[in-house]
Amino acid sequence: MAAVNALRWSPVAGADRYRVTVFDATGGVVFVADVSDTAVAFPDSVALVPGASYLWKVNARTGFDRWAASELAEFSIAAPRRR
Repeated sequence: MAAVNALRWSPVAGADRYRVTVFDATGGVVFVADVSDTAVAFPDSVALVPGASYLWKVNARTGFDRWAASELAEFSIAAPRRR
């Protein structure tokens, strides 16, 4: 499994901004970013733990400053392969 260094999603019609939020298994916020693109890279300051589960969602800002939220999606980081 490849390392997760970015999250990508499909565009929402009429959206001009996206807010990406990543949560740990306890619901604590690990990362938040406001972007205009449909992808966000994790900065080096965000250390995701191999084997840990995370949840993420995207909120899309559409007309009249309305926000539409995606469902929560789960992902985890694979442990590095031993050679």
